[in-house]
Amino acid sequence: MPPLLPAPAVRPTDPVELICCAIARQEGWFAGPNRPTELNNPGDLVFANQVNASPVPTTSLARFSSAQAGIIGLKRDVLALVAGGDTLRNILATWLDPRVDNVAVYTANVAEWTGLPLDVPVLELVPQLYKL
Repeated sequence: MPPLLPAPAVRPTDPVELICCAIARQEGWFAGPNRPTELNNPGDLVFANQVNASPVPTTSLARFSSAQAGIIGLKRDVLALVAGGDTLRNILATWLDPRVDNVAVYTANVAEWTGLPLDVPVLELVPQLYKL
């Protein structure tokens, strides 16, 4: 796992953006060059026919056409889980593969970096705009 970097200078306040940034940070997006940056895939997303993505041979990962497309893919995945009523703990449990990831460390880091509670549905924490 790449060394952890300090938090970005401008911190988002939206819970979905906080989660996306923390996942990208944990995956090493801000530490590049590495697999996430080479694949334009800040969330290390598995290929699932996402818009502007293609499968990476010999892996299950997605390669996005640009960094912007990868960021949108990450946010779409997180938003879908949030809209489904998931808590931060459940989102990360969905995200992680316990055969590869240290779930306890990953979860603790994301919880610390976001400042969000682990067991409250994230939808309860988002701005009213998302709930319209």
